[in-house]
Amino acid sequence: MNAAKGRIKCIQKRIQKEVGKKRAVILVSGGIDSSVCAILSNRVISKQLYPIYIKTGFSLDQEEKEMIKLFGGFNIKIKILDKEEEYFSKLHNIENPVKRRHMFGVISLENIRRYAKSAGATILINGVNKNDIKISNTKKRTKKLFELKLVEPLANLYKTEIKEIAKQIGLNRLAYKQHIPGPGLSIRIAGKITKEKLNLLKEINKLVNKKTTNRRNLWYFPFLLNERLDNKYLIVLRFVSSKEGFKAESIYNKKLMNLLVKSILKKFHQIGRVFFDISPKPPATIEFM
Repeated sequence: MNAAKGRIKCIQKRIQKEVGKKRAVILVSGGIDSSVCAILSNRVISKQLYPIYIKTGFSLDQEEKEMIKLFGGFNIKIKILDKEEEYFSKLHNIENPVKRRHMFGVISLENIRRYAKSAGATILINGVNKNDIKISNTKKRTKKLFELKLVEPLANLYKTEIKEIAKQIGLNRLAYKQHIPGPGLSIRIAGKITKEKLNLLKEINKLVNKKTTNRRNLWYFPFLLNERLDNKYLIVLRFVSSKEGFKAESIYNKKLMNLLVKSILKKFHQIGRVFFDISPKPPATIEFM
């Protein structure tokens, strides 16, 4: 038995033991952690499992369709909660991306709580990894907002280990999927959020993704800055190489960068300048914010 198969067996046993015969809800985002967690949970507690996806308006446009197709291949039906207007109305006036991240989490947890109550679920299966646990207080925050038992089957695994599990269970594509944070694009916009800014950033993400396909361990982070006096936006591109997220080395590929600058300025007349953030982590953070 290889390491990934052994971990899968342990995770499934843990889920069975901690959930028992109770009902559990799990939030799937389309990312590798929550997807692996949902599929392994479905293997052992399918009749008690209530997977949900929240439409926040801050994910990439194709995310929902791709996720429904993905889970359909595993005979997992996802409940879609359309909360775009709620998220936008509560977030668009928050100018600080860090405060916006916190509020995004509060809104998400409240939506999970409401759905869990309607489904009669008393357990939240949370697809976080070891790195997430180290840098956040998810358990403390969740317990404060509502009383759901928290089950975290992947909490002792690093991202690289979860990727190996993903490959083992047929999620090869997700193992190299571009990193998108939980709050999505909401934390990649400076100042107040407008629909124009959000749609512009989504389109820039599509372009950058197309130009950087098949570059493994490359994380990219377009960040939209406020308008200048000429009414054009500034965009900051951040490219780093990282396996776990603890450390990250900046990547500066002159040929790729020149291609992206020309492509962005040619396609998006709203953009006046393109900058590159080449700071490593530490001292910088993964995200530009």
